[in-house]
Amino acid sequence: MNGFSGEVEASYRLDSEEWAFYAEVGYTVDAFSFGAFIEDDDNGFIADDDFDYGVNASYDLGGGVSVDAAYIFDQDTGPDGIGVAKAGVSMSF
Repeated sequence: MNGFSGEVEASYRLDSEEWAFYAEVGYTVDAFSFGAFIEDDDNGFIADDDFDYGVNASYDLGGGVSVDAAYIFDQDTGPDGIGVAKAGVSMSF
């Protein structure tokens, strides 16, 4: 299937007996790229059963310049979590 990408990562901590995982998918067609991720990042000793997630999109303008946008929601930043939206121009030379 042309244009699709994916990544999955899982880990287990013996000291806190917690599983963590990260999964990401992407799709690229012509100059457009889209992606999404979800993760359960039990990095500490406190059980964290909430998922963090995000989506992104970009349009390649050519010459190393692209227009990007993303939304990320992180449950680990307080009782209600926090969402962050971003949009901008990326340059790679």
